[in-house]
Amino acid sequence: MVLCYSLVGTGLTVLIGRRLVRLNFNQLRFEADFRYSLVHVRDNAESIAFYQGEEPEKAHIASRFRDVLRNFGLLIGWQRNLSFFTTAYGYLPVVLPFLCCFTVFQRQIEYGDMVQANFAFAQVNAALSLVVSQFEQITSFAAGVERLSTFADAINPKRERVAGIESREADRFLLSDVTLRTPNESRTLIHHLTLDLERGDNLWSSVRAAWAKVRC
Repeated sequence: MVLCYSLVGTGLTVLIGRRLVRLNFNQLRFEADFRYSLVHVRDNAESIAFYQGEEPEKAHIASRFRDVLRNFGLLIGWQRNLSFFTTAYGYLPVVLPFLCCFTVFQRQIEYGDMVQANFAFAQVNAALSLVVSQFEQITSFAAGVERLSTFADAINPKRERVAGIESREADRFLLSDVTLRTPNESRTLIHHLTLDLERGDNLWSSVRAAWAKVRC
């Protein structure tokens, strides 16, 4: 009975609380976005005031704060549902062993034996119910690990190596057909720039000539 009770309780706990992993992950992300918005306003207060951007910044911060509140409401709701089940799961073993012993043995078992069976049931059930008792902490830990993994993927993306700028030690400085884009590749800053400087050449004159050629 205690094995069946623990297995069923663990399965229902995972079924009810598995959404907490995604909600905890979103909570960490929304709170980080909100903090970043506040830091952005603090660091760029002068520019925001100069361009009269108070209202857009306020609307942006309010939008991110609403995301935090909305997700926190969902998180509280699912934690409440899980707490209802885990609380009932924790109190039922107080009477369940007595019911089992009374149903199976009826009047053939003494009260002292029933107390011993109840104690054994409680000890084994506590050992097998680690997931049930610690599931909220497990989901928070899983959400933190998942967020750290997204940071690691962003820092070290697994992409195929593309052709870049090749540098070599030589008596001259050479750029051949260089194209420079923004990190998200939304804009091209320099397109097919070629620059060849021999020893003693003037860098500024060469750059102006190359830039004029690129603009043409």
